[in-house]
Amino acid sequence: MFRGMNNKKLLFVAPALGYGGAEKNFLGVANFAAENGYEVYLLTEEGSKDARHVSEKIIRYSLKVSDKKNTILRLMDCVAEVVRYIRRIKPAVIISFIDLWRTACVIAGKLAGVKCIVSERADPYSRHGRHDKVIFSIFSMADGFVFQTEQAKAFFNARVQKKGVVIPNPVFDEDVLSPYDGEKKDIIVSIARLDLKQKRQDVLIKAFSMLADAFPAYQLYLYGSGPDEESIRKMIEDSGCSDRIRLCGVTNNVYQALGEAKVMALSSDYEGMPNALMEAMAVGVPCISTDCPCGGPLMLFHN
Repeated sequence: MFRGMNNKKLLFVAPALGYGGAEKNFLGVANFAAENGYEVYLLTEEGSKDARHVSEKIIRYSLKVSDKKNTILRLMDCVAEVVRYIRRIKPAVIISFIDLWRTACVIAGKLAGVKCIVSERADPYSRHGRHDKVIFSIFSMADGFVFQTEQAKAFFNARVQKKGVVIPNPVFDEDVLSPYDGEKKDIIVSIARLDLKQKRQDVLIKAFSMLADAFPAYQLYLYGSGPDEESIRKMIEDSGCSDRIRLCGVTNNVYQALGEAKVMALSSDYEGMPNALMEAMAVGVPCISTDCPCGGPLMLFHN
């Protein structure tokens, strides 16, 4: 995994281990390292809850960071906490996938003289905020980079690309039992964070409403939680199909939710490498997706 390393200590840093794809793959790497001879340390924010299994071989610590609204002040707190644990643990490498903590890890690594590997898990082209140029400048100071697609890698300068590698997301063994052999239902399913800016459930609701009369038996199930749940609920009420569109909340049994559906739909404006799409394909569910940057769906299928 890390060839030629005498120091087998790896420090993984994330705000929390939620249901998102970035967290899932981040923890997948940490669990794999812990089960394969590395001394793995994991830092998450105090009070955060785990949505996924963490290997018993991983050593856990909680980060105490104040809930400051000012991004710069919060970043400084994050850096101070990471530096404190670097000095305590003395790892060979720091690994982080998630935005603010990823940035903090790059700075902390430079201050403490420890190499840092970071990953871009979404679409860098979609970020146009006033802090984004600064964040990307700091990101570019890392010692190694992992991208999910060639399009994401191409966003960055030649120095970053030289130190970067493209590794598409895996489908984990625990997510694929076998192709679903239960009874199929007239269901179109979406599994995504309820986030209109990226996941665009509004597009999916509108599309379903346009087709509803032609396919009277079908229902649309939206799995997930997120900041736009109430707005999406209102859209469903106003769609004229409220009896056929269901907000199903978060599911711990993605295999069942996907398997019983006849179609899985992804309506995002941008993605990295969509885990739900891969899991649906792995259990044999027909999929339809927007051709969204940075090219994850296009890498998975071509029709």
